[in-house]
Amino acid sequence: MSGQTLELLRGLGVCAPSAPLRVLGIDLGTTKSVCAEIIWDAQAQDRFRVRCIEVSQTVPTGEYINTVVPSVVALPGPDEVWVGEGAKRLRAQAASARAGRRPAFIRNRNIFYEVKNDIGTSRTYPSAPPGFRSPREVSAHILRYLLKSADAQDKPGIARTVVTVPASFQVAQRLDTVEAASLAGLQLREGDLLDEPLAAFLDFLLTGGFRSEDIAKPSTLLVFDFGGGTCDTAVFELAQDRNAGCIAVAPLAVSRYHRLGGGDIDRVIAHDVLIPQVQEQNGLSRFDLGYEEKKRLIEALLGLAEALKINLSTQIARLKQFGKYEGEDKSQIVATQPYVIEWCVGDKTLHFRSPVLSAQQFEKLLQPFLDRDLLYARETDYYMTRSVFAPLQDALDRSGLEPGDIDLCLMVGGSSLIPQVREAVRSFFPSAKPLAYDLRRCRRVVPGGWRKAAGT
Repeated sequence: MSGQTLELLRGLGVCAPSAPLRVLGIDLGTTKSVCAEIIWDAQAQDRFRVRCIEVSQTVPTGEYINTVVPSVVALPGPDEVWVGEGAKRLRAQAASARAGRRPAFIRNRNIFYEVKNDIGTSRTYPSAPPGFRSPREVSAHILRYLLKSADAQDKPGIARTVVTVPASFQVAQRLDTVEAASLAGLQLREGDLLDEPLAAFLDFLLTGGFRSEDIAKPSTLLVFDFGGGTCDTAVFELAQDRNAGCIAVAPLAVSRYHRLGGGDIDRVIAHDVLIPQVQEQNGLSRFDLGYEEKKRLIEALLGLAEALKINLSTQIARLKQFGKYEGEDKSQIVATQPYVIEWCVGDKTLHFRSPVLSAQQFEKLLQPFLDRDLLYARETDYYMTRSVFAPLQDALDRSGLEPGDIDLCLMVGGSSLIPQVREAVRSFFPSAKPLAYDLRRCRRVVPGGWRKAAGT
């Protein structure tokens, strides 16, 4: 740990413990969850170690190990509960509504995902078996799975656990999160729910993301956290307290639009791009699939839509980096998945070969998500679209600020990596210095589990 970070902790009133200490931080996400650990050991060479815990996840072909755990729970058979990657892959079978070689998976009956959107509501899942009939019960299975992986590590016992929540979560949503933790065997104390934008700011601060000149004068910081299921925006006022030797942070406002995320983009891709390809490849007209059949097929295509979105965004970012994107024929910039998928939909057997998403199609479907004028939600029978500028403008209105008043803009969350989103947000704040994680730095791991950062 750097002396700079130690001084910062002292300035925040944090005293270094003499005995080894282990604390967990859990991001219970709408689409993906992660468990991180912080270990303090004054006797070790690396006194302060931070890392995300690798989690072993059951998949149809065996075992899959990753730090990222999809927030999906599936019940593939009697007394079987799959959490994570394996459950996400089973979601692709959700279109199969006919008994056959593979079982049918029906959302909120034997497969559950995006339940975070139902946290704090009165919604229940009456068709599900006991223990899976509410959002908090399903969330408890995800939390329990993460805790089990953390407990399996040969390390000091867990002294405390912190769970992050969207800043826009209201009392009922926070109480349900605490109840889910309790069902998982985790007793949260006061202060153990941490707002996600604040968590992102603290992490960026402690890992050396800020430089002294960034906050040499009082500044306004906007954190834009665009994830899989939520789009959190928070505004803070920062100032250096030279007498106390720390940074003074004052929250000014948070957005109220937690129901917006990359999952909504995935649904548009599935409906507007992939369904027409399925129909064309199987000789179907636009009316040959009924409402329920199309709904199930969209659910089954979500994972594929997400993979195409990530692949294409990576290509576009690379092309933009070398100045080769603008002026190119965007219909020729494509992402594809070279395999064949089969579903049983009613009395039909559908095959889907080599699905494709082009940059031209992607830019068109992103338009309602980047519209600065139409900020309200627009819903169809199959998906919802809403501009990311709705939570941004809402946070500004609540703080009494204009876009030109923002000095620093920190963009976090997987969906903020979409190049068009990054450019749209940056252009909205003409005076703001853009802040973002150096992904190459974050992927570089040194002994002790540290993410290498400047000054550490």
